[in-house]
Amino acid sequence: MILEHLTDNTEEKDLAAAGMMLWGNMNYNFNEATMGYVGTSNFEWATHTARGFAQPYLVSYMESHDEERLMYKNIRYGNQGPSYNVKDTLTALKRNELATVFYMSIPGPRMIWEFGEVGYDYSRCYLSTNGEGGDCNKKTDPKPIRWDYPQQPQRKHLFDTYASVAKLRKDFPATFTTGAISYNLNGAFKTMQIISTDLSVVVVGNFDVSAGSAVVTFPQSGTWYEYFTNEKFTASGSAQVMNLAAGDYKLFINKNLKPVEPDPVPAIFSISIQSNPVRSGSRLVYALPQAGNVSIAVYDMLGRRMAVYNASGQPAGTRSVSINQMLGGRSLSAGMYMLKIKAGDFEATGRMVIPGK
Repeated sequence: MILEHLTDNTEEKDLAAAGMMLWGNMNYNFNEATMGYVGTSNFEWATHTARGFAQPYLVSYMESHDEERLMYKNIRYGNQGPSYNVKDTLTALKRNELATVFYMSIPGPRMIWEFGEVGYDYSRCYLSTNGEGGDCNKKTDPKPIRWDYPQQPQRKHLFDTYASVAKLRKDFPATFTTGAISYNLNGAFKTMQIISTDLSVVVVGNFDVSAGSAVVTFPQSGTWYEYFTNEKFTASGSAQVMNLAAGDYKLFINKNLKPVEPDPVPAIFSISIQSNPVRSGSRLVYALPQAGNVSIAVYDMLGRRMAVYNASGQPAGTRSVSINQMLGGRSLSAGMYMLKIKAGDFEATGRMVIPGK
């Protein structure tokens, strides 16, 4: 059971001791960190130990329907340094990766607000004339649904960062439930350690807008592995100086593992419908051997074009689009339809069946 109790920490500590989970709003501190305002970016309150909980029953979060999106504020209010600007979209996404590696490594349950894993950058007050400030009464109103975001390479990379650490949590649950956590999350260069017989983790990151260095002491000497690159690092067991560029991060583990592998690039151009005959939730899946603009046309059996769907700048790989989105929300009569998809010099055709009522 998760309680939205929102009271003094001494009371929440007692409830956690009784087996309850508690929400922990850490939007402000994480967003200050992603924007590069390090003086107000200490997010140690996202850990259960900082609150004195004996068990990791804190569901801390970076975003929610009540709080502003990290990317929205990164792009509008982000800090800047020499040749580095958080307001740049690609830089802003990288800043979210940095925060994600720390957030997803904290022991205890995690809450990811919808599309946060691909850097959703529309304000919670999208329909409010007051923007994100003032009297915002539109927080739960409809906002743009960006199913295309995962098809943008930089946003897909943020998604893969979430997925990779989530896989680590799944494969080594003891580390992220009973592991001993220690941290220094105040200031620009933040560090966190989780020690467990299952797997030990060391996270370091530079939240400043300029390059920096800090002293890092690994919990044990020997060979460690950067989780995302599999690069080896020799830890001495004593203090070592580590240098990081602005917004850079490392996640070290004491076992030789590999994170989630990126989707393989298909060898041939092809399409398929899951499932066919079409029903609610059916999707067109297409394999792109190389990046390019995609155009999908739908024809009836008399050769009349019924719908066209275009997607620009699609990276190579296996992609998909819902049938409803492909048709632009248009309803088609029951029957057989032909699909023709083009991407650069590639072309493929397929058939789609719309069942009767």
